[in-house]
Amino acid sequence: MPDSPKTALPIAGTECARCIGRFGGRFANRSAARPSFVPDGTKSSPDKCCNYRYYSLNLVKQATCRMKKLLFILLIGLFLFMGCGRKADKINVQSSPELVNPVLKECIIDYVGSCMQGANDCDNKIFKLMTIKYTEGETGSQVYTLDLAGLGFLFFMEPRPLFITNIEDIYIAFYNQNNTDFQMPIEDMVKKLEPGYPSFGPEYKEYLNRRVQYPDDKFYALCAFDADIWDGDYWILKFSNNKLIQKTIVSGTTGKPINSITYN
Repeated sequence: MPDSPKTALPIAGTECARCIGRFGGRFANRSAARPSFVPDGTKSSPDKCCNYRYYSLNLVKQATCRMKKLLFILLIGLFLFMGCGRKADKINVQSSPELVNPVLKECIIDYVGSCMQGANDCDNKIFKLMTIKYTEGETGSQVYTLDLAGLGFLFFMEPRPLFITNIEDIYIAFYNQNNTDFQMPIEDMVKKLEPGYPSFGPEYKEYLNRRVQYPDDKFYALCAFDADIWDGDYWILKFSNNKLIQKTIVSGTTGKPINSITYN
């Protein structure tokens, strides 16, 4: 029987070199010129060729794996950075409800103006801190009581407002007369009011000191806020379907109505 042709072995070496060459011309040129693949043209080393190909594939897999890990770490860092930025924005931004009823807004401005006309000798700031107490009237009407808050400890006593908003430089503390379960913390009240009433900042610090020294005497701690009490008139406004139907002016000293106007 004729011997099997040995010329197939160099071809196998050449195919192996071509296979390696798929990963780059540099590897293909080295493999074709290396004597370990085809030392004399009659013999080849397929095991070494396969090992070389396996080593090259392994290098590519390791590089790909490292790239994936690096990309994964970069993505996590980006998400953490964006998350921290959003969290910081939420902490720094102080939002308050917006008054969207234009008639009620106009009544508030008119009420403050009327109070300032009746007491020209007083500091204007006392007239720009007011309270609105809400209650539901008959037949589903909305009743708002507009009054000045006065400065000092009475404003920070319970029940405290649900929230504080403002119309320009007029600060409005909102109360729900039928619900005192939810109240604004004193610290948040001070932060909201401090731009217009800077004295609240140091007074609040003194309040905290007194709370530590005399934890059982809440009233003494609240007296850290200087008092400026207002006993002027207040307004009662009745709305139905966002329409003003009645305005009553009540004396702050006697508690009796002074004037009442009904709107069609």
